[in-house]
Amino acid sequence: MIPIVKTTDDKIIDRRKTRSCCWKEARLSLVEIPTQKRTIIVGTVGTVDEAGNQLLHSALRAGIDNNTKVHALGDGASWIVNQVMRLFGERASYLIDFYHLCEYLAAAAPRGNEQQQKNG
Repeated sequence: MIPIVKTTDDKIIDRRKTRSCCWKEARLSLVEIPTQKRTIIVGTVGTVDEAGNQLLHSALRAGIDNNTKVHALGDGASWIVNQVMRLFGERASYLIDFYHLCEYLAAAAPRGNEQQQKNG
């Protein structure tokens, strides 16, 4: 998340009194070109479609074609999976990264223990 500071009135010279802060999600994409040992990193605070289009543009810059297999890795957000499928279809696979997988399992573990204790 990125903090965004907005001012409400351009006519006031001292804008410190008219500021408000909000947060926007930064959507980052990284495309690796293994044969060149090079990566392309792009980011946006725009829509999920804009992030997807940036990912596609990066993949095209990396030399992807219709026969290239795509392996995507992310935090498990549904919009990422949807964009990968929209852009690359059947030639793509998706995997949740280890950090987020552990985080989701840890959050689910107490509920599993409660259920197990109820069922005896």
